Amino acid sequence: MFCWKIVADKKTTAKPAVIWKIFTDFEHMSKYMPTVESCKLEGPLAVGTKGIMKIKKDGMVCPFVITDLEKEKLYKDKTSFFGTNLRLTHKLANIDGMTQITHIFQVSGVLAPLMYFTMRKHMKKVVKDAVDNLASMAESNA
Repeated sequence: MFCWKIVADKKTTAKPAVIWKIFTDFEHMSKYMPTVESCKLEGPLAVGTKGIMKIKKDGMVCPFVITDLEKEKLYKDKTSFFGTNLRLTHKLANIDGMTQITHIFQVSGVLAPLMYFTMRKHMKKVVKDAVDNLASMAESNA
C-alpha cells in the first residue's frame, strides 16, 4: 500500500502546558492553522472522541476521531474516506531544555498516490506553518 508523510517540527522556549492548551483548543484551531475554517470535538478530548474540521478554501468537511492521547505529550487523529486514511500526529517533547513541537501528516490507501501529486506541496507548507504559528503563539502567551 502506498503511503507518504510530511514531518514538521520546531523547538520553542514555551512550556508544554502552554502549547498543549493552544493545540487542544479545537474551536480556535484556525488561529494557528489558517487553512481551517472551523474545528469542533463532539465531546471531551479522549481516545475515541469524534470531531469535524471544515477547510476554508473549498469548504470540505473532514470528520475525524482521536486515536491516541497522552496529556501534554501527544494526540493523534485519523480521517478515513474512500479507502484512504489521513493520520495526524501532534507531539511535544523536551529536548535540551526546550519544547519541540512535531506535527506529522501521513496519507495511506487507495487515493494516497493521487494525493501525493496533488496535495503534498501544499500540505508541506500547511504543516510547517502550523508548527511555526503554534510556537509563536505559545511564546507570546508564556
